[in-house]
Amino acid sequence: MVPKTVPLLIFVTAAVALPAAAAAALGEKRVGRWEEIRDLELPTLMEKANFAVNTYNKKKKAHLKFERILRARFMIMAEELLLLDIAARDDGEVSRKYKALVHNMPSSCWLEFFRKINE
Repeated sequence: MVPKTVPLLIFVTAAVALPAAAAAALGEKRVGRWEEIRDLELPTLMEKANFAVNTYNKKKKAHLKFERILRARFMIMAEELLLLDIAARDDGEVSRKYKALVHNMPSSCWLEFFRKINE
């Protein structure tokens, strides 16, 4: 008979081993540290920035229009985190800067926050 703790042990082992494998693949300096993304026109990056603006619009009943990415950084933890500085415009207003934190996983992503950057 297998003890009931085995599935939990397997889960905990996988939860610890996967980030460790990512650390080995990416080099220790990248795991848990913010790294700049130089190419701000990457299609996947643009997709996540649009996702952030659209999710904010749905939650706040706003009408922001994505313009461009001003700065992008990523961090590898249990998932990839994207910290984006975004320019967006609200129905005829001047362009404003926003900061968004997107959790990016292979099968899904979610927006942790989206807020205006005070200049």
